[in-house]
Amino acid sequence: MNNICIFNNDGFSVVHFRSRLIRDLISAGNAVTVLVPASQFNDEIENLGAKVCNIRLSRFNDPISDIYLIFKLYRFFKTEKFDILHNMTVKPNIYGTIIAYYCGVRRIVCLVSGAGYMFSHSRGVIDKITKKIALGLYQFSMKFCDKVWFQNEEDRDEFVNKNIVDHAKSVVIKSSGVDTKKYDLNRIDRNEVNVWRGRFGIKPNDKVVLMVVARLIKAKGIVEFKEAAAWFEQRKLDCKFVLIAPYEKGSLDGVCPNFFQGSDCRNFIYHSDFVDDIHNVIAMADIVTLPSYYREGVPRVLLEAMSLSKPIITTNSIGCKETVVNGYNGFLINPKDSVGLAAKIEDLLSSKRLLTTFGKNSRKMAIKEFSDKKISKKVLAELYLISNVTVNV
Repeated sequence: MNNICIFNNDGFSVVHFRSRLIRDLISAGNAVTVLVPASQFNDEIENLGAKVCNIRLSRFNDPISDIYLIFKLYRFFKTEKFDILHNMTVKPNIYGTIIAYYCGVRRIVCLVSGAGYMFSHSRGVIDKITKKIALGLYQFSMKFCDKVWFQNEEDRDEFVNKNIVDHAKSVVIKSSGVDTKKYDLNRIDRNEVNVWRGRFGIKPNDKVVLMVVARLIKAKGIVEFKEAAAWFEQRKLDCKFVLIAPYEKGSLDGVCPNFFQGSDCRNFIYHSDFVDDIHNVIAMADIVTLPSYYREGVPRVLLEAMSLSKPIITTNSIGCKETVVNGYNGFLINPKDSVGLAAKIEDLLSSKRLLTTFGKNSRKMAIKEFSDKKISKKVLAELYLISNVTVNV
């Protein structure tokens, strides 16, 4: 039995993206502790069978908070004596790796689920300096880990080419996987779907294009999605554009919710709250899109949509393009191209045959390439060196 710690920066991600991994680790006889900031998800994590330890962690640049974090991590790792530490996201990858190494943790692995902020365009001198410091810390910390999990080859290659990670330490496992049983259109309660249609004021016969992101930031393609809605409105084409995107205060690339106020697009609907039953919201859509130019790993919402038999329209950019075979289960468009996005949406909505065929093909791809059962087995074998494990159904 191994004593394993999973260190993440928020409870939502643990519950929605790491549940399968935690359950499989525990069923294989391992003890699992989740180190995470306190949130309403503590009970759900404990219900998976894991122990929860809370720690204060700021997602943004905050030197005082980071110093506090370093001292707390040192005391924690010295006390708990873990065999394996799995860090996820930037600060856990940097601080968790360095401190755990000096505290004697036997095996340390990291997840880079998209290059994200560090390789985005710098916004001013302070932002540029911050990124240089972060890259330097990343380069130093990765010397002390055993394996680094990347979700696409481009991110792995960039980290290797910039001498942040040694190629021998890198592992490419595409995505964290999706629960293809939960995200199955045949298991969806249509009454729950109709509840959401009612909340949004969407009529039974209205076509729906859905975009879901965890944060309201420009690089996710927020502006392009709204412009595509306006394109449809101007041409009097019948379709509802639904955006679900919680506002994140303090983000340098954030979009102010006021951006949507006073909009003359009657076909555009913005929902700013987290949605727990996102599978029911996705189920009401005819098309799911993510016109992102952010450095994604492999976007979770697109995997969920694929598993729910939805056609996908996304950008031909790192991470996003992993989810689409162009002309097979959806369309790839150029980043920052709202007209191209609108045109492909129109092409799909005008063909019931394409909607059905692309949807079926999305489901096939999700099961074949992105099943969380398959992903979990790879993680256990390639990162944790735990093999011959029968994963849960």
